Amino acid sequence: MKRFIQLLLLFFIIFMLYCENTSGNDKNVIRELLDINGLTNVEIDDIVFWKNGRIVELYTTDLHIVTIPDSINNLTSLKFAHFTNNLIKKIPDNFCDLKNLQGLHISGNPIEELPDCIGNLTNLQTITLYGHNIKKIPDSFLHLPHLTVVSFESMAINSVPKQLLNKQVQQLFISGYQLETIPDEIGTMENLESLTVKGIFNTIPESISHLKRLKSLTINGKGIKTIPAGIYDIIMLEELDLQRNDFEYLPEGISRLINLRDLKLSHNRLTALPSDVYTTTQWGKVIDGRKYDIDIRDNRICHVTAEQDAWLTKYVSKEWKIDQYCP
Repeated sequence: MKRFIQLLLLFFIIFMLYCENTSGNDKNVIRELLDINGLTNVEIDDIVFWKNGRIVELYTTDLHIVTIPDSINNLTSLKFAHFTNNLIKKIPDNFCDLKNLQGLHISGNPIEELPDCIGNLTNLQTITLYGHNIKKIPDSFLHLPHLTVVSFESMAINSVPKQLLNKQVQQLFISGYQLETIPDEIGTMENLESLTVKGIFNTIPESISHLKRLKSLTINGKGIKTIPAGIYDIIMLEELDLQRNDFEYLPEGISRLINLRDLKLSHNRLTALPSDVYTTTQWGKVIDGRKYDIDIRDNRICHVTAEQDAWLTKYVSKEWKIDQYCP
């Protein structure tokens, strides 16, 4: 028994020495990160969160960081890295050694490319990036096994990169001021539940109708005249945001979206609504704690029947007038 207690005490001492050593290593890494960026007055504990003697979260938002040191790979327990709104142009290859990393937030940096080794971040679940300079996504991005949330905004690209179409992703947000096309392959993202695409494209691929798990869909393009009727077969859809396009008409069948509770159609060129919209009576109500909204502002719906006018007055707006949205 005495021997067992001695061994247990020895193990405890070794463990404490290990924790002290690794904790010291983590501090050294953060101190280097701060010092090489001229942040000598910033305290380490002001930008990190510790757990069991190791750094698990790093917050460097708005610190004007330019350089990430190669020693970053020593933060082997790091799970969440926040580098939002800094001056970082390059992520070092050593960053890809952070096998426990789950969240990477690097929006608001002039990053030009992601390292080819990003596929080594096998536990990565979320990545957010806002950057005009990104033009290329590594092929390895497509194979990240646990990736669920991808947000790439204001990208200088013409088409949604196929490398982003990881089949594990559940939430995808992409925008670009030059974005002209959405690839057909987007229909292969079988786990997608939320999709937002914003750009200057003028067509929506029919393959979007294959996204049967989709609950939220936002499409903001330029020159889009209508949507594929197959979208109405995504019966799990709860939110459909088609604002600020050039829609002139919508196909019949929208009533098939039996779970739809939020329909945004404002700022288009619609002259009429699908007739089966008028058969729905849940708009404006709160059902099971959820409000059902329909927004058709700033269209060209000028000619409606008396029954449709009454419906619009009741469910869309108390100030509805037949000529309210006419040119």
